[in-house]
Amino acid sequence: MGIPLKPEVHDAEKDMLDNRGPAHVPSPIQLLLVEDNPRDAHRLRRAVAEAGPQFQVSHVARLSEALARLCEGGIDLILLDLSLPDGQAPNLVTLAAAVAPQVPIVVLVNVADTAPSVEAVRQGAQDYLIKEYVDAHLLAARVKQVLARALESMVPTAG
Repeated sequence: MGIPLKPEVHDAEKDMLDNRGPAHVPSPIQLLLVEDNPRDAHRLRRAVAEAGPQFQVSHVARLSEALARLCEGGIDLILLDLSLPDGQAPNLVTLAAAVAPQVPIVVLVNVADTAPSVEAVRQGAQDYLIKEYVDAHLLAARVKQVLARALESMVPTAG
């Protein structure tokens, strides 16, 4: 399924539009980064910035701040650390999903302990990223993939 284009759109423009993903993926994509470790938060914010202007990030360090921010609306995807000062996995995913059920969640795990990611996905997270391996390319690809899957799941099927 491609982006419907007017005939006057040139091939180079079509390629540029196709690289942005489905036409219904919001632009810019509003990410909520929930990470209490300053080093990890800095690395992830840098990856978002390097991924390009199609992404904007808000950062909070506590679950309570994340839930308040989600209540305000306007978030397209949550990047959620599973170990916060005021919450631990798997309750984090459950609480975030209860406040913003239409917002996809990608959990952030450490390379030394990826086991919580399996339980987080069972609890409603759409995917996970290993913090130490995240770069701009991986982040952009995973976010777009998760958003596209979430949007596809909301489209009513004929039948």
